[in-house]
This record gives sequence, C-alpha cells and structure tokens, in this order.
Amino acid sequence: MISYNQELLRCVSEIALKNDIVTEKQIQARDKILVQNEAVSHIYIIKEGIAKCYITESNGKDYILEFMGSGEIVGELEILHNTKSLTNIEAISNLQVLRIHRDYFVEMLQNNWQLNLLILKELAQRLAQTSSRASYQQNYPLEYSILKIIFLFSNQPLKLSKKDLADYLGITLRSLNRTLLALQQKGILCTDSLELKKNQNEISQMLFRYENFS
Repeated sequence: MISYNQELLRCVSEIALKNDIVTEKQIQARDKILVQNEAVSHIYIIKEGIAKCYITESNGKDYILEFMGSGEIVGELEILHNTKSLTNIEAISNLQVLRIHRDYFVEMLQNNWQLNLLILKELAQRLAQTSSRASYQQNYPLEYSILKIIFLFSNQPLKLSKKDLADYLGITLRSLNRTLLALQQKGILCTDSLELKKNQNEISQMLFRYENFS
C-alpha cells in the first residue's frame, strides 16, 4: 500500500512560503533520493509522485519496506540519529520534493511544535503499519498476502511489477509466480498483468474468508 501524509505536506509547504530554507527539487524516475550506507545531508518530503523505500541485503536481494506518496518524509531518522542512510529511497515516477538541510531541520524541530508533533505521528504510524504488515504475512498463507496487496494497489496510481511485489513480500520470483498461477487457475487474477478478474466486492469477501476461517 502507498502511504501518504497530506497534513505534514501542508505544514512544510506553509513554512516554505515564509522561509527560503525549504527548497524544491525534481527527481527523475529510477533516480535515488537516498542511498543505503551513504551520508544524509537533507530531509526530503514528497510533494508529487511515488517512491519506494527498500533495503539491499548483503546477497544483493532487495526488500521493499514501503511505497511512499505525497507528504511522506525521508532522511529524518538518519539525521535524528546522526547515521548514514539506513535504506535506499528510489523514485518510481518523476518526483517533486521539498528539501531541508539537516541543520535547519533540527532547528525547526526545536522551535516548531506543530512540525515536531507531525513527525512523531508519522513515526508512530509507520510502526503501526509495520506491525500490521508483519502480522498478516506471518499469520496468513502467501496466497492471501499476494491477493491483499494486489487488491490494495488496484485503486492506487501505481503499476505494481512482479519484482516489486516479490521484494515487498520478501519472497523469490519463483515462489511468487507459483502462487500467482494458482490464483489464475482459480479465475481470480491474470498472472501477466496482475489484474484482478473479479470485482472489488468478490475480492473483499475472499479476503474476509481468509481472515476469519483460516
């Protein structure tokens, strides 16, 4: 699912109108805002577009933590902890971002309690989403997890690729394709396009049965 934070975007956009410490920058699709294990000099808030946040393991495999839309902030954890980037943040579509230097960001947190509170709420929301995701991936079969994610993305402005879906679930493409084939044989979706063959009400009922009778 793509996460958004319009309240934070409004707050920082208002600050940008009054103060030139907030600048705008264009990021091309497939370019990275942050690179894992590299120094972080700015925080970025997505104004338009979609990015993905992922970790590259020592074996070269990527694991997607989340997809990020307008209002989502990146780089704040690294600046607060004074560490190098914990993840890669890569643009999926062309991005327009608001950028604040690390020194100004820390100063703003010390003096702007509204911004401070919004950052705390953002971190709390991420923790809740991570817990919820871990719960359903551990407690339900892979078929359910795949169907749930494709269903959630069906109303989002993002074409989910098989690789991104596998990286998001932390599984191999082979395991993904095997489960997609099973779903196709049941007449639920098309393996090539990841398009659902049943309507939203039918999919909702299927997910309900998984959640209550598995």
